[in-house]
Order: sequence, then structure tokens, then C-alpha cells
Amino acid sequence: SPSGNTYSALPAVLGGYEYTAYNMNMQRKELPLAEKILESARILPLNFKRAGYGATIISPGWSSLKFKPTDDLGGAILEDPADVCMKAWLKERAGGLSIRDDLPEKFIAFGLFRSVSPLFRETLYDKGNWLIHPWRITSTHRDKVVVYPKNREMIKAIQEYAALDYLPQLTSIDNSTKNSFVMIFNNSPHEPWAYNELFEIDLSGSIEYSKEMLHRYGNSLTSVKHVCGDTTVLVTFARWLRFLKENGVYDNTRIVVISDHGAGIHVPNLVAETEANHAVSAAFRASVNSLFMVKDFGSRGELKIDDKFM
Repeated sequence: SPSGNTYSALPAVLGGYEYTAYNMNMQRKELPLAEKILESARILPLNFKRAGYGATIISPGWSSLKFKPTDDLGGAILEDPADVCMKAWLKERAGGLSIRDDLPEKFIAFGLFRSVSPLFRETLYDKGNWLIHPWRITSTHRDKVVVYPKNREMIKAIQEYAALDYLPQLTSIDNSTKNSFVMIFNNSPHEPWAYNELFEIDLSGSIEYSKEMLHRYGNSLTSVKHVCGDTTVLVTFARWLRFLKENGVYDNTRIVVISDHGAGIHVPNLVAETEANHAVSAAFRASVNSLFMVKDFGSRGELKIDDKFM
């Protein structure tokens, strides 16, 4: 990965070496960073449009990158189905489950925040939790740890996961001879707070993780959440690949799956034997080891590891 965070990594992924953090900071200093990020997002759709392709961008990260529906991303068609998918997914897959955000409680807490002495404000703020559900974090048992996701965590997870799970429904297949370029953004790996060990999204309000799995990932609950969440994302994405095969368009589609960065978590195969006690070093390795998978036209066979871009 070019960097360990979205703002400095994604532009390089989208636009190439000219948009690495170093080059963006050193060149055209008069341009705001936000404009450079938006510019990097135009590169691929613009070039595909020039080559005669239709270009579509799905869920282009309005919230994280400050894109607006009115922004020109290389003349591409912009689609943001997150909210529509979430409502349909909750009705179809979760029995109409309704998860209410805790915004009203936050307004009350913020009112108290303004009225109390500055000495107590840090405690009331509670690192953004506002003491709304201070008791609903985790409980530890002999052979498992139970996590109680907050409502807003589950909402964030569903917003991203629903669009991913509905990729077959969002895919249109026709006999047109025109080539298409489709770029899909999905932040599910950023929101790994509602996934269980069965690699399913879990909206029960309490998720169990075994002590065995915790031990495997350095007794790091954050690491286990990411492993469960990221694996669920790949399993769900694989269902879409199966859909493409069943509908006869897998072979004539080139698919590139890429993440802008990794996460600073405990990954056993990234810990060298001589560095077993240096968690920071291992976490740094994990943060810059991002996913990059390519399926070319007509490809078949087992997965292969290639380091030509290293």
C-alpha cells in the first residue's frame, strides 16, 4: 500500500504515482488536498471514456472523501445505492428489523456537556461515546468473549454490507457490444463491528468470539473483528462472482479487487520469529499489506501469488 490511511493511499491507487502522499504535497501546492483527491478519482473513468467505454462509479465514498453527487468524476455515471439497499436488505434479510441511531441521546448529552464544568467535560465526552452505553462493551467468560455492538456501529456495518450483498441485484446483464468500466467502492472492511465467527453479519446485539480465536490473533479483539469482517466481505463477494459465472459473463469480465491500505492488527503470518515480541512492527506490516487480486479475461485455475508489482 502507498500509505496506512485512506486520505494518502486511495489517491495513489486511483491515480498512480503522481498522487502518492509525497508527490501531492510537493507538487501544485496551491491546490487543496481535497481537489487533488477528487482529481485522482477522475483518472480511470476519464481514460476509459476516451477509449469508448461506458463508465459507472458505484458508492464513491461521499462521506469519507467528501465527494458530492454533483462532482464530475471523469464523466462517469454516479450511483449511490447504500440507503436504498440498506432498507431493502433489512426488510428482506433481517425480517424488517429496525435499528435506531442514538442521536437523540447524543443531543441530550451534548446539552449537559455545555452546562457542566470544564473539569467534567472529558469524562462526559467519553471519546465520542457520550456515556450513552458505557456498560455495553464486552463481557468475558471462561471460553469466550461476548461483544455488544452499539447501534451506530451496526448501522454503519449494514449500510456498507447491504450494497455488497446486493451486487447481483445491482448487476445488469445485456447483449450490448459496448464495453463497460465499473468502479465499485465499498467500506465494509472499515466497519467490522457486526460480524461473527461464522463469517456472517450479526445483528443480534451480542456477538461471541471464542478464546481460541482470540489467542490465534494475539488476544486482540480488534484483530478478530477485522478477520471476521474481512472474511465475510470476501465470502459475500465470491457469491457475486458465482452469479457472474452462472450468467455467462465471468469470462469476458476483467475483475480487479483492491484495498487502499491494510489495518494495524495482529496477523500471525506477518510476525517474524525474531520479532514475536514486537507487536508494533507486525501491526505496521499489516497496515501496509493491502489486498490486490486480479482476474483477467478467460482466467481459470488455482490462485497464484505474483510479486511483479513489489
